[in-house]
Amino acid sequence: MSRTGHWMQTFTGVQYYPYDPRPEDFVLEDIAHALSMLCRFNGHSDFFYSVAQHSTVMSTKVSKENRLWALFHDAAEAYLGDLIRPVKRGSALGIEFSALEDHTLSMIAERFDLPWPIPDEIHEADNRMLATESRDVLGGQVRSWNLGGAEPYTKVLVEWTPQMAKTLFLHQYDQILKGVS
Repeated sequence: MSRTGHWMQTFTGVQYYPYDPRPEDFVLEDIAHALSMLCRFNGHSDFFYSVAQHSTVMSTKVSKENRLWALFHDAAEAYLGDLIRPVKRGSALGIEFSALEDHTLSMIAERFDLPWPIPDEIHEADNRMLATESRDVLGGQVRSWNLGGAEPYTKVLVEWTPQMAKTLFLHQYDQILKGVS
């Protein structure tokens, strides 16, 4: 079936239609590459801290059955970018964007054979990661965000280059599929 409308070209050359995503559009290397080049917190961090690093680290903090979801929980950002939480939660634009993001994630879930919706454990781990990032990446202090009482993880985050984040993201994917990680 042909598609119309605006599209973007991905790193591997896929024509991606944001308003007409299909499971076959999503390529692992595109996701790893784009997320490794995308800085969390809109770049307002002490050092470059990519979404790929966030996702890779988070995938080591959840149960074995949810590790792949943790790795892919922000994968829609590889195709749509991101809006900061205050915009997502406080505007009509945020509501529309969140709906588009959820639809994109549901297509990613179908492509990578993940259950839908995202398991609660992933949301809880994401809040703990945010508390950890607040301490380690955003000036060294835990912010008073509404994180449901989430405590930071013990291990301190250190800077990864984009290439390192991409490589470790892809490695973690392989390890998860092999049942090693």
